[in-house]
Amino acid sequence: MSEDVQGMLYCSDDQDNEDSAPRDTVSGNCSEIQIIESLTRYHRRPIFAKEALYALFTHTQHAPQYNKHQLELVLRCMTYHQNSSAEAYAVQLAGSACVYNLTNRESGSQIPVPVLSQVVTATLVTMNLFSHKRQLQKNCLMTLCNERILKNVTFDFFKAARLVMQCLCSSDDEAMHRMAVAIISILAAKISTEETAILGSNTNMKALLQIVDQKLNVGASDLTLKFALSALWNLTDESSSTCRNFIQNNGLALVLRVLSIHYDNPCVQTRILGLLNNLAEVAELRPYLLLLHNKTSLIQNVRTLLASEHIEVCYFAAGVISHLAMLDDAEWDSRLNCSGMRKACLEDVFSCVLSWKPPDGEMVAYRTLKPFFPLLRRHDIPAVQLWAAWAMRHVCLKNGEKYREMLLREKGVECLQEICREPMLDENVAKLVRLTLDFIND
Repeated sequence: MSEDVQGMLYCSDDQDNEDSAPRDTVSGNCSEIQIIESLTRYHRRPIFAKEALYALFTHTQHAPQYNKHQLELVLRCMTYHQNSSAEAYAVQLAGSACVYNLTNRESGSQIPVPVLSQVVTATLVTMNLFSHKRQLQKNCLMTLCNERILKNVTFDFFKAARLVMQCLCSSDDEAMHRMAVAIISILAAKISTEETAILGSNTNMKALLQIVDQKLNVGASDLTLKFALSALWNLTDESSSTCRNFIQNNGLALVLRVLSIHYDNPCVQTRILGLLNNLAEVAELRPYLLLLHNKTSLIQNVRTLLASEHIEVCYFAAGVISHLAMLDDAEWDSRLNCSGMRKACLEDVFSCVLSWKPPDGEMVAYRTLKPFFPLLRRHDIPAVQLWAAWAMRHVCLKNGEKYREMLLREKGVECLQEICREPMLDENVAKLVRLTLDFIND
């Protein structure tokens, strides 16, 4: 408590004594019992609430167990002081620190999901009220950067992502950058394509690319870089405007730098190739991916990765080539200033896909399977059909319920049946397509 109220406060029958209690009940900050009493009785008084929260923060720094009552009292204080005054800021700063302590310990796994939902709601209000307060924003990011919250709790994902992105763009704190890109990388996969287009605006894209650039300048391969690449991958998924923003902000040159510096890092390569797949799905952007950048061919770098021992890397490399192969030989030759590259890449893709063994886990999640349908219909490019058929078969095997429903909804079954009627269909493609159809019909 502040200096003039330090020590112990004896409860009297004034208007703040909202709960009936014996007269000798003592509140203060010398023990947990006193702190709880203070928060219970004086949550409306910002000075008292602030001091009690600071005391609770110290008390909970090494708390071994989840305390439901403590968390409820903290959230009550924060909810009551949701305004932009200096007194409210002090309460929110102390409260957000307590919330982090109470939710991010090992015991936080015991917190019920509805309570965590209340935590997120209060945290987002705080972030919105005090967007210019660095330490408070940091406290909030620390709370949100919680795998259980991000994966299991339902809340306004777009609002959260927007506030976190705003924090990212306005801060130069490396720890805040790491937390922000981690949060965005997960939330971007949970929002609609319309919302990812907003979140992937030109300004936000510049901020994300700047973080990647900074990491490349120091040769770092840390979590910040990986999360930033994951965020770019998820933000460009099914969002042509975000893909355009990426290219317009010199993103392809940055991709080449990443591949050059992290030539032996499959984790980074997978993220880059996943991002490139999203770009290559946008027909109007395909020519840009075939351009030379500082006399370096992006497609040649991708082709090299077909030989990777990691199937995730091979899979996405083959996907990039398959989408770009929708452009004809003449376009490849003119933009790459050489001939025969398209044919050579397709031959590599075909033999590569035939060599794959299905991985144990699901490599990728798709919002839609529609981008595969044009590839499957290209009977003049068996390699492209083969990759698309293998991809579809893979996701159906690993997450059958989701993709069976998706294929039915998107009329993918009709597409597969149509392909099977082609008399000149490659037998390898035909086998995969029939397996997928059999799976759907089971």
